[in-house]
Amino acid sequence: MIKIRKGLTAAIILLLCSVFFGCVNHPDDVPIFFGGGDDEIDTDILTNPGMKNPLTGVWKTGNKYWRFRSNGTGGKASTEKGPFPDSFSFFVYRKSQFYESSSNKQQSLVILDNSGNVTRYLLDLSMIEDGQAILTMPSGGGDQITLERVSGVPCALGLKNSLIGEYTATWYAANGTQSNGTWSIAYYADGTAKFYHLTAGHQFQNSYLIRGDKLVIYGNMRFGGLNATITPIVAAISKQGDGTLKILETSGISYVYTKTAAATWKSE
Repeated sequence: MIKIRKGLTAAIILLLCSVFFGCVNHPDDVPIFFGGGDDEIDTDILTNPGMKNPLTGVWKTGNKYWRFRSNGTGGKASTEKGPFPDSFSFFVYRKSQFYESSSNKQQSLVILDNSGNVTRYLLDLSMIEDGQAILTMPSGGGDQITLERVSGVPCALGLKNSLIGEYTATWYAANGTQSNGTWSIAYYADGTAKFYHLTAGHQFQNSYLIRGDKLVIYGNMRFGGLNATITPIVAAISKQGDGTLKILETSGISYVYTKTAAATWKSE
């Protein structure tokens, strides 16, 4: 009897899944880091179970083709074979039954392009099994974009960035005053992020992306509670001299992240 080590077995399974189901990055896929490529990456990749991204693959709209890679980047081309440049990063926000949810946070596709522009589309997946997804602007302006799948299947994202892991965080108002309470925050390789405000007792899920030193977050219960209407939050990430990370949002609100092996979480 031939014995195969667990690690080798897992590698073979991953390879076969990639071949038969298409959940593999193209050779032109480029990992995204903040602060340069010498940042340390947490190799103990954290992943939320079952969080597949519905848009991975190649889609056609009109005479254009959009490609969403499983490393969280994408590009547009004039043919289905490309080449597809690395021109944006993206995530899909979908409500999760695992966390407290907010009724107003809409299923969305969020894109950050090379010019620093953040665009959020409402994402209609009611026809996804027929290979179709529909994008509209939240304001109701602009043309509806109908995407038709050309190739690929939904896959869990496999992000590689220096933010993946668990943190304790303090936060500060725009005037620099430290606000009440401590946060536990975790960023996962599938593009989701878990937040727990220890004082208020709220635990919830967001989605995120990183491109360069920019962090974009959208999801549940961000400042204003369950009924707040919010846009994606955009922040700059910078590494501090003491090893902590500063997250400075465009609103002026900031966080200081301290890496931890195991943050405190609310029992689920």
